[in-house]
Amino acid sequence: MYLAHWELKQRPFDNLLDTKFAFFSEQYREAIARLVYTIKEAKGGAVLYGEYGSGKSLVRSLLMERLNELDQFQSVVITHPNLPTSELYALILTELQEEGTPPPLHLTRYLLLREIRDRLRSIGEQGRSTVLIVDEAQSIRDDQALEDIRMLLNIHEESQNAPLILILIGQQSLIDRLANIPPLLQRLPVRWRLMPLDASQTAQYIAHRLRAAGGRADLFTPEAIEAVHAQSGGIPRVINNICDLALLAGFMQGATSISLNVVKNAIQELQISEPTSLGS
Repeated sequence: MYLAHWELKQRPFDNLLDTKFAFFSEQYREAIARLVYTIKEAKGGAVLYGEYGSGKSLVRSLLMERLNELDQFQSVVITHPNLPTSELYALILTELQEEGTPPPLHLTRYLLLREIRDRLRSIGEQGRSTVLIVDEAQSIRDDQALEDIRMLLNIHEESQNAPLILILIGQQSLIDRLANIPPLLQRLPVRWRLMPLDASQTAQYIAHRLRAAGGRADLFTPEAIEAVHAQSGGIPRVINNICDLALLAGFMQGATSISLNVVKNAIQELQISEPTSLGS
């Protein structure tokens, strides 16, 4: 709706997993580097955690792009692990199986785990490693499921030909939960927390996304960017929400740039309480 007004080719602040708009701050580069290291060196596993909207799923997508370039890894991505335990195992097994294999039906938890174990070994005998990535891992219902996954990691200790690398991605509650399962946490030696963007990074983030969409990097005034950062707390998803609505509001007003007042109006429309630092 506002693309022509702002001379944009795409909407710059959609909350989509489009790696074209990925902003490679130092912490994102380090997160990906640590995960790639964990996988290539078969370190057992890693935990990536942070606040909702901090960019964890984008890191996952960027990691998958790297893995797709490497033939020696088979990747399994579970994005909705909030399932009954047996259904979660059936989903993992289905993703591991070769194309055309009938889905597992009416198998007990024990049999599902045995099938997963056998499949991991089979993949290992082909000279490949399995990377199991579980997003939103804090929503796994049962601690028993986490314990079972820990037992699957033992395959790595039993046979160097069949390593499983586990990547758990989730919110802060995930790391808190893992702290109560020391045997599993010990097998996840690589851990990285995605922090909110600081004020300078927020400005770079906004400029980067505007450029990626074909627009002017200086579309938002410095005061407007300060307001976006103050209100969003540096969380990329919230930054996107505010900036998208600000572009719409600026278009409706016929503005030529996004000023502080435009951002304040956008914040009010989002029904977010303004901090006192934004002024009257």
